[in-house]
Amino acid sequence: MPLPSGFTHPTGKQNVISSINQFLVDEIGGGQVYDGITTTLSGGNTFFWFFDYPLSGLLFPSISTMEVGLFSKGPIALDRLLGFDKVTGKPIKGERDQTLIEINCWAKDTAAQADSTKVIRELRDKVRYVLQNAGEIDEDNPGQFIVPPIDLKDFSQGTPPVVGKIRVDTADNAIDEKYIVDAGNQEIKRYRLLVRIFWFELV
Repeated sequence: MPLPSGFTHPTGKQNVISSINQFLVDEIGGGQVYDGITTTLSGGNTFFWFFDYPLSGLLFPSISTMEVGLFSKGPIALDRLLGFDKVTGKPIKGERDQTLIEINCWAKDTAAQADSTKVIRELRDKVRYVLQNAGEIDEDNPGQFIVPPIDLKDFSQGTPPVVGKIRVDTADNAIDEKYIVDAGNQEIKRYRLLVRIFWFELV
């Protein structure tokens, strides 16, 4: 039986990428999601958000995110059985999946303000902080998170329910980064971060 035309996978890639983007917007204050029209920051916002590969030119300062992807899926659950539902007792099947996210922090020097390196370092620090501390318990405030876990949500629903969790690779030096001066315009600087994330893609 073919899938219906309106089929969306609750724990599929589209919801994973939308969830990680939503998490970053929610946890890093001061950002304005680019709407394709507005080119000036408003309401006290200090940078723009860009997702995937926008057709428009970049605005500065900004943070952009896009999926790079990985060929290897990594460890796969034995027989695809992940466990059993605590309420119904039914088996939960799927596989542990992973992908690579590229996050770029951008800024551009101008005659009036030549502090692009400072700006991108501060944006980089915010990105790394929320990713490295996502789901970590605050030892000074038991029962509270330093940064909330990254919820995997099903955005096909009107009020997206949480259908899983996304975990950032926490191995030493797992977030690969590089400071880059644009070859075509040295006024433009960026920090490029590569982040590996994991989640369970259910059957």
